[in-house]
Amino acid sequence: MKRLLPGLALTLLGGLHAFGHIGYTGRDFGVLDPTVSTTPVTIANQAVTGSHGWADGTDADYGDSHKLRYYRFNVATASFVTITFSGSTNGDTKDGTIKPGFSLFRGLAHLSGGADYDYSVISASYTATRTGVAKEGCYRSLDNWKVGNDAGTSFADLSDFLYVGHAVDGTPALFGDAPGILGDGVADGTVTGTFYLQPGDYSIFVGGADYASQTSASAAVSYGLTGTVAVSSTDSVGLAFAASEFHALQGASSVNVVVTRKSGGPGSVTVALNSTDGTAAAGTDFTAPAGTVNFAANETSKVVAITLLPQPDALTTRIFTLSLGATTGGAVVGTPATTTVSIDVLPAVETNLPEIAFISPGLNASFGESATSVSVMGFAQDDSDIDHVELSLNGGAYQNLPVSSGFWDTVVTPVGGLNTLHARAVDVNGNVSATATRLFTSVKMRPLAATVAPGDAAKGSISGLKAGNAYQVGGTYTLTAVAKPGFILDYWESNQGILVGDRSPILSFTFSEGLALVAHFRATPFPGVKGVFNGLLTAGGSTTPGNASEGFINITVTDKGTGSGSILVDGQKFSITNITFASSGQALFGKELAEKLTLPRKGKPSFVLSLGVEMNPLVAGANRLQGVLSEQDSINFSFVQADRAYYNGKDLKPTPLLNKPASGYYTLAFPRQAAPNNGYATDQYPQGDGVGTVTVSPAGIASITATLADGTTVTASAPLSQGNVMPFFASLYSGGGSISGPLEFGPAHGDITGEDLLWFRPASAKPAPVYTAGWPNGIKVDGDGMHYDGATTFNSALGLGVSGAAELSFEGGKPPVSLFKNVTVSTTDKVTLLNNTYSLSIDTAKGTFKGTFTPVGQAKKSNFMGVLLQAHAPETAHTHGFFLDAGPDGGAGTAKLAAP
Repeated sequence: MKRLLPGLALTLLGGLHAFGHIGYTGRDFGVLDPTVSTTPVTIANQAVTGSHGWADGTDADYGDSHKLRYYRFNVATASFVTITFSGSTNGDTKDGTIKPGFSLFRGLAHLSGGADYDYSVISASYTATRTGVAKEGCYRSLDNWKVGNDAGTSFADLSDFLYVGHAVDGTPALFGDAPGILGDGVADGTVTGTFYLQPGDYSIFVGGADYASQTSASAAVSYGLTGTVAVSSTDSVGLAFAASEFHALQGASSVNVVVTRKSGGPGSVTVALNSTDGTAAAGTDFTAPAGTVNFAANETSKVVAITLLPQPDALTTRIFTLSLGATTGGAVVGTPATTTVSIDVLPAVETNLPEIAFISPGLNASFGESATSVSVMGFAQDDSDIDHVELSLNGGAYQNLPVSSGFWDTVVTPVGGLNTLHARAVDVNGNVSATATRLFTSVKMRPLAATVAPGDAAKGSISGLKAGNAYQVGGTYTLTAVAKPGFILDYWESNQGILVGDRSPILSFTFSEGLALVAHFRATPFPGVKGVFNGLLTAGGSTTPGNASEGFINITVTDKGTGSGSILVDGQKFSITNITFASSGQALFGKELAEKLTLPRKGKPSFVLSLGVEMNPLVAGANRLQGVLSEQDSINFSFVQADRAYYNGKDLKPTPLLNKPASGYYTLAFPRQAAPNNGYATDQYPQGDGVGTVTVSPAGIASITATLADGTTVTASAPLSQGNVMPFFASLYSGGGSISGPLEFGPAHGDITGEDLLWFRPASAKPAPVYTAGWPNGIKVDGDGMHYDGATTFNSALGLGVSGAAELSFEGGKPPVSLFKNVTVSTTDKVTLLNNTYSLSIDTAKGTFKGTFTPVGQAKKSNFMGVLLQAHAPETAHTHGFFLDAGPDGGAGTAKLAAP
């Protein structure tokens, strides 16, 4: 057997194309069963990008599934299902109401092992094998198609979408004249279709039907969608003509008219067929039909031959009308209820496309295993004669079939499970019809081989299906690996080398003949990982750093491999709950065990989060949480890295960092960097140094209280990791800005260092009126801190001596100043001013100073504050500080206290 190794899918951005992958979160209509409920299910407030996504899937270069929205449902019993989609003006809509089209497919995208998308390696490899022009994506609106995910290694790993039918709003003026498109005739923003469906899983792909808009500005606009699905045991669509007109050439002995029971369905029904004369008269040009059209159970179409009476001398086209009348069996008459029959006098060369339809097998018919062959019959018509019909089974080569009086037939050999027929008609002029599709099922029942690995019976079991029981080949089933206390699922194993969701205890799979599955269990590795992880978000790749790329993450992991926490980014706090860590360490979210978590933002694209925890203690960075936070439908993303809190306050304390009985105490400065600072000139950002204080608790929690050089107050707290690093982050200006970066505590000297901390401030942020233009693109500051001992005076640390002579200096500001003030600081830090044009106070216990002064040429006083950084030999003690001008749009400069 082949072991499917789980692997941590965190090769940072194993694919940036993850934004907009095919998923059904929030778009599951559930299980439809008319014996339980016929109440319609509505999903509103969805949105799709562009007004052309569905129509683009009808042309030769395929379509991009990112331009559609995806929905799913399950049919429990054979039923009539009515699907309606409307454009809506919900909160996501930016440019009017979409004209929608949708296609219905049997099958689902991958629900585990990674989401499908057009640009995965296996998807691109598959579309490269398709003939014709280069492909824009994988999506097809009118045919079967395939798509895969990043885990796919062969075409067998692709998800299959088997075309059932479609409905589209409008006329060819909107969506174009690609063969096979049947619009509802009125572009009113709403479209409805009804289908008679057998039990199984189905996907709906919905997008815009405006083909021409893909080259306009509206291709990037978001449009709202509201969808409703209703289920019924009776047909609400009814009986109708297959076309609004039928044609025969002058001299033909008959014309075949097709009446459809559009949704199929159980039970026999009838409908009366009547004629009305036009330029062709009954008894002269044709024989009026008599009686009714009869449909057997599940029969979807009937061909009625109308006898034509030759008029060899006729020079113009003659027409008459047929209409549907009274019904039996509970049927209703649908649209179109009338059709025009034309007896045509044609030009020498005819270019209209022929038409083709299946008669049998019935829509979604099912055959037992004893049926080794299935009869296929259909009808084809054209303005001229049909040359032949081409038929393909399950994507195989087309075979040519003869046509007699419009009818064709053959016999095919089915495979177990779902089978797909494709047919197209070719007329004598070489015109080829649209492809007609018919699905049917050949049921094979085989025993299921599902066991736990040898020796693992004491570690876990399998629930959901009973091994040895017979199940349908081609059916979709679910198994659950149930681990016993102290163990977890390690991986699923398959004898057929298929991806079966090896990391998730819940395994969804398509049952194929001979498939054998084995669940392997292992002792839980999570007791050694248990802890609280804290860290930073930083811009990755080519993403420009900004307030929306920098942030803070906090995740708690239990010894059972579960977790929860939060992310703070772009001024918004996102709670993260119900995390399950796979044995590989990858985080799986919610009951669905999704590999990615969508975090909605009001008025902005959602964030998408993927996470994992490094679980190998021999690897550098062990017990580190890593991941990616990406912006949906964008190339922007952030790296996520969080280290586990190291200290516990008991047997592990940060003893070298403590200089007081109950904590460590530090003074801290945020020194400015020289201009140009990320492109900002000197007068565009503060020329002073922010200041603050830091405490470290015996439990290893670092807490900062500071004031930045524009007067903004900052508070932040986070545990230290094993390397004594604090992930420093503070959200500022009501969420419109932030400051962040790692601060490292050095135990040798009790110092704090931080390089290139990022500080973002939006325009017109408080506190006003300083720097009203802000620095939204960010500037850099450093971090510089020292242990502080309150028993040491400023006088002693600065070497002022008995004279206490000191100097206050002020540099910078707006407009710039250069000012010096003499002051005396005694050996006990008592301050004596030489005049009353300034003030100064010293807090020896905390290591801070503050005061006021009046800049030259200004009427108002300016405030200043600072801190003393005590020295450790051979360094010398020094101060950092800043002042703020009081004038309009004032600025900041440095404030220092030192020996003259």
